[in-house]
Amino acid sequence: MRKTVAVAVSCLLFMSSTQFVVAKESNQNLKKSQKEIHESIQRDMDEYYKKYADKLMSFEEFANLNESKGNEKEVEDIKQLDEADILRSSGSKHERGTNDISYDNFRNGDIILVHDGFCYYGYWRHGAIFDEEVGSFISAQRKDSGNGEGVIYEPKSWYRNKYDKAKGVKAKITGGNIETKKSDMIVWLRQFVGKCKYSFLSPKNLDDNDTWYCTLLPWKGYKKFFDLDIDADKGPMCSPDDISNSNNVEVFVEAD
Repeated sequence: MRKTVAVAVSCLLFMSSTQFVVAKESNQNLKKSQKEIHESIQRDMDEYYKKYADKLMSFEEFANLNESKGNEKEVEDIKQLDEADILRSSGSKHERGTNDISYDNFRNGDIILVHDGFCYYGYWRHGAIFDEEVGSFISAQRKDSGNGEGVIYEPKSWYRNKYDKAKGVKAKITGGNIETKKSDMIVWLRQFVGKCKYSFLSPKNLDDNDTWYCTLLPWKGYKKFFDLDIDADKGPMCSPDDISNSNNVEVFVEAD
């Protein structure tokens, strides 16, 4: 009887040890995979900035160009370049790229940034902030592409099915009551959904909230509730690239 029990215990210990090794190897492979994805995106970014060095402009330059009258032809030429590069990348007139970003670790207030084809103001084309209770992202679009226009909710599927690169970043926050403040921040941002219009020239003024663009939402949220500036260059506007380059955020997931 004792021998039987000893054999059974030995088997259980062996199985547990094997499961631990497999799990450890699985985690290592997952980390390696994320490392490879990060390196791939970084290479793509480096090539992108070299390829389009003479075509890129700052977010502020494009905003002023886009919103000013008399520049319609120049804006249209830029947009045609944008669309032409997306078509070359995807090989389809109607489809943009896709990615397989995981949402398992997205929490309230996390930010998603996405890339697809050429974008006149940088590598990262669009961004949004996650509302965990709703399970969708708060963002802003100039025109209705399927989810509405102005300040809107966009589903997780939108970010997987419309862009070929994506990454999630978390704001680096210290202090107490972080989750409560994040919740308050999201509740504050929710009030603008479906009520406010889009404008590239929306100011970084916390008291002027009539118009928005996509990455102004997380910028104002973190500035108002945490006094944290997630704009890398601290300029008059906060583009997706500005958030990506900020020392006040950290990447926690990437996908291509």
